[in-house]
Amino acid sequence: MGVKFDKPLIAMILSIIGAIPAGIFSEIMIFFRFTTISAPKATSMMFIREGSLALGVLSHIGYSAILGLFLYYTPKFVGIDHYLIKAVFISMFAEAILFIVFGTFMRNEYMIQNAAGNYSQASAAAIAGLVRGYLIKRYLFEKPNS
Repeated sequence: MGVKFDKPLIAMILSIIGAIPAGIFSEIMIFFRFTTISAPKATSMMFIREGSLALGVLSHIGYSAILGLFLYYTPKFVGIDHYLIKAVFISMFAEAILFIVFGTFMRNEYMIQNAAGNYSQASAAAIAGLVRGYLIKRYLFEKPNS
């Protein structure tokens, strides 16, 4: 009898880990003035208009954990084939929904970006999706070679 793991919880943790490269990438894009907000700060704008890095870290952990659950259960509906591509698209779609709902619909001018900012945020989401997808597939879906 083997050890049982709580796979949804592990998917949430792996998704949180996968968000770290997106945060780093978005900070680099801020440094080069391609965008004005980082990925964590954008998620904090769900709660406060101008955003906060401290609240952003906490809210991005929650956002990433929920996204990790979604990525874990997605193969049950759409299959595991090309999972990394699916994870990238799901992460990019979730980020787009975040910006549409809390930026455009709520008229938060801090979340409305120029073209370079939109490409930077989409690239950060794609990077996070790729890392999340890789980690979840590697540690939760692939069978170890025996």
